[in-house]
Amino acid sequence: MIPPGAVLLLERLSPAVAADVLSRLASDAMDTLLSRSPLTAPFVARVVAHGTHRQHLAIVANPSVGTGIRERFLDQGDPELTAAVYRSHSTTRGLQRRVRTMLPPASLLPGPQELAGWQGGRIEYRLYPLVESDDRGTVVAALTYLAPYTRSPGALAAILRGYQQLLRLSGPDAVRDIAGIRPDLQLRPPRENVPPEVHSAFENPTDPGCLAHALARLGSTEYLADQLANADLSSTDAHSLLIAPRDDELDWDILSEGLPPSARRHFAFLFAREPGCPPQLLPVDRRDRKPTSGRAEPADPADRAGLDELMRTSSASAPRVLDALRAGRLPAADYVAHGAPAVYALATLLTGGPVLCAEASAALTEPTARHLGEHTDAWVAAVKLLPDFPGTTHELLESAAAMTAP
Repeated sequence: MIPPGAVLLLERLSPAVAADVLSRLASDAMDTLLSRSPLTAPFVARVVAHGTHRQHLAIVANPSVGTGIRERFLDQGDPELTAAVYRSHSTTRGLQRRVRTMLPPASLLPGPQELAGWQGGRIEYRLYPLVESDDRGTVVAALTYLAPYTRSPGALAAILRGYQQLLRLSGPDAVRDIAGIRPDLQLRPPRENVPPEVHSAFENPTDPGCLAHALARLGSTEYLADQLANADLSSTDAHSLLIAPRDDELDWDILSEGLPPSARRHFAFLFAREPGCPPQLLPVDRRDRKPTSGRAEPADPADRAGLDELMRTSSASAPRVLDALRAGRLPAADYVAHGAPAVYALATLLTGGPVLCAEASAALTEPTARHLGEHTDAWVAAVKLLPDFPGTTHELLESAAAMTAP
């Protein structure tokens, strides 16, 4: 096991030893950390620059990794990484369309195990770009595999775009064939709030005018805003809508002005992945505050004693410690130096948002340089000691240095 708090240690890795340390830590446990734990921007930068190919594959799946990192991986032209970007649950329509130009479309179809549900998770978002392929077989396969997901909000546009592609590639008989073979691709009631032009397109799937009219409606930002304003819409379904086929770019003015505040907050992390997202739609992390320095000690000695006691307790008290850290009553540097066990202290800081992470990172700069420096063995030892180490983070670094000293 590599605890999430190890991220705050490893983001201080010296570039001189970063590749060696990350290579030594390569394991299933490291893959789990990279793919599932919250990651900081400095740590991601270290892994992108110095990590192994396996670690790159793992980090692509992490929802806290931004679109820009995935674009950098696509720039490498590595087929395995490219496919991983396509499969990521945090991918975007733009990324997927780029991948479709880099790999054979048929290679992006889900495999038998995924289709059987053995690997878990919804896969319809991976089918949407494939209905736009110029390969008839890929379009037919994607439409066929979409059948279990026809109630997903983005599936309406995907099915109709698939019909439109088949009509263009092979003519109306091909559309009639797939609609006849898979009647479950039809619009099934109840479908509240489905625009009338969409109903018409499903009733006349070989009519190019009906298809175009319906797709223009489904691909409009106005339709997207209407759907996102639904208080019952899940994040998964919102992602389905954002990644579904559309011809026009998102109109950010419509989303900024037309969405209720609750929807803007709830889906901000999805908007942040899209190019051109305006500042008012980016996530606002209420956990953050402005960095402060030189904070005065609490005036009440009992308050100070209470904080000292909190710093020596385990995860059960993490919310109370976070409250003190966010309020500025407990400096992050103090918690790095005196909070124990180290595994809980670092994990608590990691969950506190970018500002607390930056303060913790600054507080770790000097002790990691002094105790671990450019000694690969010491860095590896610190990470391996972390899960069960009873003392503070400073004591952890001292112990790792001592046990690996020549």
